[in-house]
Amino acid sequence: MTTSMFKTLAASLAWMLVAAAPVAAAAQELKVGYVNSERVLREATPAKAAQAKLEAEFSKRDRELNDQAVKAQGSGRQARQGCAYAGRGRTHAAPA
Repeated sequence: MTTSMFKTLAASLAWMLVAAAPVAAAAQELKVGYVNSERVLREATPAKAAQAKLEAEFSKRDRELNDQAVKAQGSGRQARQGCAYAGRGRTHAAPA
């Protein structure tokens, strides 16, 4: 073979390899993934520790608020009963 034929053959072979590379890459399997952020937050160790800390902090406040609500309901009930008893002994005079 002559050198020009060899150069032409080598160039053609190089172009075929370059052209075939994207076809081979496209033939690979496409993989798509996702992250379930809710699950990560629910099951991750730091998230569990943070959740436990928040629950401990707010459970104390929740108990305090419930106790205050019970006291407020009792005070309101007593006030209503006091008003009802105060009005029973009175008589209303007829207007003149």
